[in-house]
Amino acid sequence: MDNYLNSNRIKIARKYRGLTIEEFANKIGITKQAVSNYELGKREPSYKELNAITNVLNFPYRYFVEKDNIEVNYNSTFFRSYLTAQKKYKEKQIIKVSHIRKYYSIISKYIKFPSLNLPEYDGKSSPEDMAYNLRELWKLSDLPINNLLRIAEKNGIIVTFFDSSEDTNKIDAFTNFVDNIWIIALSKNTTSLARTHFNIAHELGHIILHKHIMENNEELDRKDFNDIEDEANKFASSFLLPANSFIKDVMLYNRNLKLDGFIELKKIHNVSIKAMIYKLFDLGIISREKMTNLYKQISKRGWNKEEPLDNLNNIVAPSLFKDSINLLLEKKISVEELLDEFSDGGISLNSDDIEELLNLDKGKLKVNKIYDNPVIKMNDIIDNK
Repeated sequence: MDNYLNSNRIKIARKYRGLTIEEFANKIGITKQAVSNYELGKREPSYKELNAITNVLNFPYRYFVEKDNIEVNYNSTFFRSYLTAQKKYKEKQIIKVSHIRKYYSIISKYIKFPSLNLPEYDGKSSPEDMAYNLRELWKLSDLPINNLLRIAEKNGIIVTFFDSSEDTNKIDAFTNFVDNIWIIALSKNTTSLARTHFNIAHELGHIILHKHIMENNEELDRKDFNDIEDEANKFASSFLLPANSFIKDVMLYNRNLKLDGFIELKKIHNVSIKAMIYKLFDLGIISREKMTNLYKQISKRGWNKEEPLDNLNNIVAPSLFKDSINLLLEKKISVEELLDEFSDGGISLNSDDIEELLNLDKGKLKVNKIYDNPVIKMNDIIDNK
């Protein structure tokens, strides 16, 4: 048989679906050794076996004959659940964001995406100082942040959501970096705007403070991991709650530091009540005893699982790809032409997978329309959000 298959694509597709070699072999009715041979290029599957592979993995045949141009770098991804999430689930998400990056590069031929806009880190500045520097660079002054997701997108960060079912429920958020493209991935399980804001700010802390560590994060022990998590948390707290303006609001809306008073502060700052209480302790405004007492009240009211305002479902979805695809389709490029462009770029996926990866509306890439392709500035769109 002619050597027509890209054996590595079989492995990538298997991991994309979160399957081990054994699980995959059982689903298609062959041995683990056979799967291993296929993935190593030692043997090619028969046409019947290939048909089973494409059906089980739900990947188009064309995907398996394309040349490798998807860079999957397992060492440039930082998971907040790094020490607990299973390897196969982490690999699944890394492979998915690798596909997102490839789609980004293809779409950028037609769309002018926002440039990456981050402060330089000298390796010495504190997380608090770098949080201030980022606010200054992004011209946020010290005002509360209403939509951090959109602000991050406007400054060149790709933000995406991923499904967090039983296999990935230990993955809260993660950051991926390759070729100066930063991707923040957030679990769809997070339905609180306050939690989403903190997750994004936390990941921004990793991006700014820990780029050098991310390239070798597999070597981190528990202490090192906890240390950099603490730094990212301090960054997030300082970025979302600038000390002076936050203290002024506390004095204005909750001078007596009653638990219910923090609900009004949460409306203003879009930060969890527990995070605001800890911030006051960190600033020396309240004692550890006071903080502990407030935490006990939170537990007694059942707010550890869900705080007031968490159920408003007011999280804004990522729109960078959604807006760019809409613009392309409005400019008379057909869905078929767009999918062909993706395939010509070496990344053929089924439309429902592309829609999931790029946070598009379900069925968006199954509608037939006729279209044309100018370069469009995404910042003009994001500014209107």
